[in-house]
Amino acid sequence: MRLNASRTGNAIAVTLVAVFALAVTAAGCSSNSDGQPSPSPSPTVTAVPPTAAPTTVPSATAKPTAAPTMVPPTVPAPPNAAFIAMALLVSALGAPASEFRVASFEETSWTDTGLGCPEPGVFYAQLFTPGWKVILARGTEMFEFHTDRQGNSIVNCTERWARFRDRVNVAKVAGLTEATEVVILRRNMFTLEFREVATVSDPAEVAKFAALLDLDIELVEPSLCQTAFQLLYRSRGRTETFDFICETDYRVLRGGHAFWHGKEGRAPVELANLVGPYVSKEPLPPLPPSP
Repeated sequence: MRLNASRTGNAIAVTLVAVFALAVTAAGCSSNSDGQPSPSPSPTVTAVPPTAAPTTVPSATAKPTAAPTMVPPTVPAPPNAAFIAMALLVSALGAPASEFRVASFEETSWTDTGLGCPEPGVFYAQLFTPGWKVILARGTEMFEFHTDRQGNSIVNCTERWARFRDRVNVAKVAGLTEATEVVILRRNMFTLEFREVATVSDPAEVAKFAALLDLDIELVEPSLCQTAFQLLYRSRGRTETFDFICETDYRVLRGGHAFWHGKEGRAPVELANLVGPYVSKEPLPPLPPSP
């Protein structure tokens, strides 16, 4: 009879497994000398102390930092003086107010009542004056105004500087602050010669003569008038000479210095007022008529 090869192979495999299992069982149950089977030794169990679980220290929980609140800076409003200055500029230029804006403003303290841009030839009270420096704009064109705090006194410095480009501080360039005396001479209108009428040597008075020219005075084209006085500012080893006052103009000031550039100056009226008491003891000679 013919066997199926596949079924035969499986039977063989089962048989071999059964045999192997039987042999193992027999070895485990071997007999002792009395013929009794020897019990298998029980396994020894060694107690192992439990290992402590590692203690986990919780980490500190970081508190979230609140984001800073951004407070927009407060922009101060321009002072009233700035708007008064703008009104003056709009009126002077005859342009629509909508074309102008306040570009900047700065609180300051001016060293005198000239507000930081004095008119040449004008002497100002030496008083600290609180006020504003205001910049007005019209497109790209800028205008600088100086004011007092309330806006009662306002100067368009841009316009003034444009009018008085030719200026000179006589006291600084001629060193008049070093003078120790001032000699006043008067011209004889017939001989045209000068003679001394007064000498000022009191330090406080000499300082006044110097201070009145310690500012930017306007330079103008020379006139043809004949001056009536000379002022000599004398210091150690040096004398600075100036012709002063004409019949028709008490502000004329001239000299032979290079800084005049062929022009003459416009001295403050206060200089003539300061000279007056020193020459009032003698009657003033008639001034020559203007040519």
